[in-house]
Amino acid sequence: MRSLLIVLMIGASSVMAQNEKIDLSIAQKIKQEERLNSDIERLSYRLLDYAGPRLTGSDGMERSCLDQRHQ
Repeated sequence: MRSLLIVLMIGASSVMAQNEKIDLSIAQKIKQEERLNSDIERLSYRLLDYAGPRLTGSDGMERSCLDQRHQ
């Protein structure tokens, strides 16, 4: 009985969630902000390509520490 109640509650909540309307203008504004003002490319380069792996005691760890001190 209890498991049936849980299943019905989960089913009802998923049906209710599907009725939510999506504001496409907000989604478009988020995409525009990402495209025009995002620093993700610069940050990902600094973290992944420039510093490389940052294992304790490695050259990458030292480069990463020095890079952060200079910013």
